[in-house]
Amino acid sequence: DEFMAALRDENIGSGLHFETVHSMTAFNSGGFSLPATEWVGARILSLPLFPGMTDGDADDVIAAVRRIAPRFA
Repeated sequence: DEFMAALRDENIGSGLHFETVHSMTAFNSGGFSLPATEWVGARILSLPLFPGMTDGDADDVIAAVRRIAPRFA
């Protein structure tokens, strides 16, 4: 959440878009848990990526991540 907020402060959108398959009702009627998978799934960050993205847009994202990432290492 803090990393995403720091990206937002740099005008870079991000999101968490990868729900673990076993947590979806269609795949987990037994209600089992996979803690390691859930931990990773809650932390996979999606950075901007879209067809109209320019090299300059990509450079902005890269620069922001490089500025922010050391705070979280």
